[in-house]
Amino acid sequence: MIDGFYSIFFTGVSGQGFGVIVLKDGILVGADNTGGSYDGHYTVNNEKQFLIGEVVLNAPPGIQLVTGAATGSEPASWVMPLSLPPDFGNGRAFPMKTPTGPINIIFRKLRDI
Repeated sequence: MIDGFYSIFFTGVSGQGFGVIVLKDGILVGADNTGGSYDGHYTVNNEKQFLIGEVVLNAPPGIQLVTGAATGSEPASWVMPLSLPPDFGNGRAFPMKTPTGPINIIFRKLRDI
């Protein structure tokens, strides 16, 4: 079962961060330690057993992302594709491409919904 609460830990060239996301019935929501919020959607590709979708990072003004990008004096948003194997919540690091640069991200399932 994919639905649940997950902790996320991520690193990039400029640092590291953490947050929590919730996956429920094809909807993804979450927040991180900088005040960024995550909103997205997903489906499960039954043929390949991959979680496929996209997530929007809404970042507050005045922060630097782990990729080195900064938001400046205004909030900013980025859309990121999502493609994860069925066991993504096992604590293993995955590389992820974002519009501002690559990151490594760990998902750890905290509990089912």
